[in-house]
Amino acid sequence: MKLNRSIRPTIETLESRIAPAGVISYSPDLKTATWNDVDGDKVTLKVSKGQLDDTLFETDQTQPYGLLVTKLDLTDATFAGVNVALSAVRDPLFGGDNTVNLGYLDATGHAVGKIAIGGDLGRIDAGDPAFRPRGPMSIGSLNVLSIGMLDGASLPSGVTQTSEIVGKVGPVNVRGSVQGILFNVTGGANGSIASLNIGGSLIGTDDADSGRFSTSGRIGPI
Repeated sequence: MKLNRSIRPTIETLESRIAPAGVISYSPDLKTATWNDVDGDKVTLKVSKGQLDDTLFETDQTQPYGLLVTKLDLTDATFAGVNVALSAVRDPLFGGDNTVNLGYLDATGHAVGKIAIGGDLGRIDAGDPAFRPRGPMSIGSLNVLSIGMLDGASLPSGVTQTSEIVGKVGPVNVRGSVQGILFNVTGGANGSIASLNIGGSLIGTDDADSGRFSTSGRIGPI
């Protein structure tokens, strides 16, 4: 399996900052945001709940064509249960590869719904520490191209590749490979993953607990 489309070795880890006004465009209902990716793609982010604005984005703005979003902050309670879809389409003028990477999706403190990332994901946090066993899943489902294949280069400074989820996680589908990350699900017997599918490889590195999916409860079909 070739994963070259999701690996961008020219990205450097730099200090993230809030996206400047006007670089990201928003729909009238503030549930869709668009911008140009670092290699030219036209990126679309859609959320089913809450409202998007510049304060939710941390970015690396040094790239020649557009932005690398190093962090998307969905910790506000208005995003509880939100579905997130991030996709990219090659721009006829600037180019691109029809993928978009996201460093850190932070939904700490509450559950989220269906998460779909059309590229590499560095880290995701979600779940309410006071969750109820019969309450909503902390992540309804997670569908990504790859996890951790940029070796932390898409993350904000000081943020590790350890995803922390409290409570149940629905199906996790990675179309490519997973590298160097710890996907840690806690919550006693309810800290579970419904199913796990990795289309490529699960790769460890020299870092402790790297290349690992860990749950305090069960993992379904793998």
